Amino acid sequence: MTNVGPFVSRPGNAPRIDPLSTAPALIVVAAIHSSNPMVDVMAKHANTDSRAKQMLEGLKTVAAGVQSTSAAVATLMLVLHQMGLGTLWMTGGLYAKSDIEKILKVPAGMDVVTLVPVGYPAENPTKDRKPVSEVCQVIK
Repeated sequence: MTNVGPFVSRPGNAPRIDPLSTAPALIVVAAIHSSNPMVDVMAKHANTDSRAKQMLEGLKTVAAGVQSTSAAVATLMLVLHQMGLGTLWMTGGLYAKSDIEKILKVPAGMDVVTLVPVGYPAENPTKDRKPVSEVCQVIK
C-alpha cells in the first residue's frame, strides 16, 4: 500500500483528492434483501388496526437491514483504524449504484450500501479530547 489514503490534508487551495482513486483498497459493502413475515402481517392489518399501522410506519423509518449493515461497517472501520489504516464511509458514489453493482457482478437480491476506501493515511493528526463530563450527561 502507498502512503496516500483517504485522509490527505489539503493545505490552502490544494486540489481535492478523491479517495476512490487514491486509496489502494476499496471495500464494497452490500446487504441481502430480506423479508420479514411480521412486516407482511402488519401490512395486511394496517388499514384496520391502528397499532399495526403505527408499527409499520416505525419499521419504514428504522430498517433493520440498514441498521445491521451500518453497525458492521462501523465496527469494521474501528478495527481498520486500530490497525493504523484510514477509512472513509462513502455513499456519494452510490449515485451510480446500478453501474457499480453491474461491474462488480453483485448478485440479484443484494444492494450495495456503502463504499469504504482503505489506505495508510498520509498523516495522523491528534486532537486533545474534551473530558467525558463535558460531552456526556448521565440522566438518573
